Amino acid sequence: RAHRMSPAWTTRTDEVRYALHAKGLDIVVPLRLRWYNDVAPPSSLITPSSGGARGDALVVLVGNSRALWPAFCAAHDTDPVIGDATHPVDLYVARAISTVVESSCATAPPRVFHSQNTSPGNLVAIQRMAHVAGVAHLDEKCHLSIHPTHGPWIALRAVLVFDDLEGPSDEERIETPPNPMDGDANARARVDDAFAKACEGYDDPSTTLERWQRWVAVRDAVFPTTTKHPERYYDDQVLYHYNCQTEDKSQRERIRGEMRGYRKRA
Repeated sequence: RAHRMSPAWTTRTDEVRYALHAKGLDIVVPLRLRWYNDVAPPSSLITPSSGGARGDALVVLVGNSRALWPAFCAAHDTDPVIGDATHPVDLYVARAISTVVESSCATAPPRVFHSQNTSPGNLVAIQRMAHVAGVAHLDEKCHLSIHPTHGPWIALRAVLVFDDLEGPSDEERIETPPNPMDGDANARARVDDAFAKACEGYDDPSTTLERWQRWVAVRDAVFPTTTKHPERYYDDQVLYHYNCQTEDKSQRERIRGEMRGYRKRA
């Protein structure tokens, strides 16, 4: 019996997935470009190429769970360019993706869109993309993307568009995971209350140092408050992501000094 070859999109996705997992970018999911464009706002459409697969092109969504932290700590500790950057995580992710593209996709490099780049022509509604790709359910009320395993503790980092390859077929499309708050009135109330509190006094300078804690509380409210979600970010990871850009720089400096510990435990 003849061996059936895998579609080209699976091979390309597997290559990217394998390389990015080693860098802590453990969410790597394929989709078809038109699935995203069908739900994207006009300002966030990704223009199909004039040739190649056009609207059926392979798109690979890249993100991470808490798995990013040990890998990022190792890079932060050994690479002063990352450690001294204004936005170290963004630089780490950009360099990781660039390295993978150059090594795995050199003959037909993808178009790359980074989630933090919101300039015209680069803006991607990445949470909506994750929703239609079956990665995470976008809750429209609190604007959290909720993963079936990692809960709300994920970050969506980048999008790779391979115009030379067709993506998964409609029959291979993964269903959007359910919203854990559907049918759970207590969870819905917890999250709505936490979100309302986070929005209160948003423009009040006096709340700057506590505002980040309110947004963390929204994530924590998705699941019972008596126990932390098993996939919740490491405590220092939470502080680094949410608090390092506030006026209180002491936490960031403390964490920077302790990153070797995360690298050793990883």
